[in-house]
Amino acid sequence: TIEDTVVGDTQPGGSAGYGVGILVSDGASLVAEDSELRSQTTVGILVADPGTEIRLSGTVVRDTLSDGNDEHGYGIKVYGGSALRAEGCEVAGNTAVGVLAAEPNTEVTLVDTAIWDTHPDGDGGYGYGIQVNGGAALAAEYCELVGNAEVGARAADPSTEITLVDTAIRDTRPDGSGEHGYGASISEGAVLHVEACELAGNSGTGLSAYDPGTGVTVVDTVIRDTQPDGNGEFGRGVDVQDGATLTLEGCELAGNRAQGVSALDTGTAVVLVN
Repeated sequence: TIEDTVVGDTQPGGSAGYGVGILVSDGASLVAEDSELRSQTTVGILVADPGTEIRLSGTVVRDTLSDGNDEHGYGIKVYGGSALRAEGCEVAGNTAVGVLAAEPNTEVTLVDTAIWDTHPDGDGGYGYGIQVNGGAALAAEYCELVGNAEVGARAADPSTEITLVDTAIRDTRPDGSGEHGYGASISEGAVLHVEACELAGNSGTGLSAYDPGTGVTVVDTVIRDTQPDGNGEFGRGVDVQDGATLTLEGCELAGNRAQGVSALDTGTAVVLVN
């Protein structure tokens, strides 16, 4: 157990060239309470391998820097079938991705946690609050994703799943080229469940779903005030294309630009209920 501890300014080293604040792997477990990880180079917290578990409470992970190749800079990376639970935490000012979950059987649970102000990488891309891919699963409840870049919550690949409950995604900024700024973007067969959430003040599109096999269900949620991107384009509340499916039930879409709901392409299906 780590408690009331500061881990900072870890520099790259070893053959991989990583500078990781906390590494947990090979089936180990770790608990961190009321601690701070700041200004690591590459990854703030790295969790890997089946059976590996980490629990965070009241902990801050901030200002992780990219490496010499302008890559990484993640606040938290969980992969390889490991698990992480964070409650009452803050993930702020990191680079490329705030929280990344990847690969099958990887599970991340976020409760009452804020992920904000993730910066783009050296090429001006990314800056995601949350990224889930490769068959991983992430659930967020009572969380806030605010002021991230390009996409607030991103999911891709078959068997990948995100569940958001009582969570806000606000004020996502366009990337370095002025594009995107989406609240949530789901593609390539991933699944998203949204309940009692707010997507507000994002750019380009509030919620986008693309590709066959991609499925989104949104219940009792507000999607509002989506602004055009940095190039003056779009401002859609919901955009569904390329054969994706989406259901909106008991939702409110207000103050968006261009279109409240846009559905394009053969095989795309949108259902509006209540």
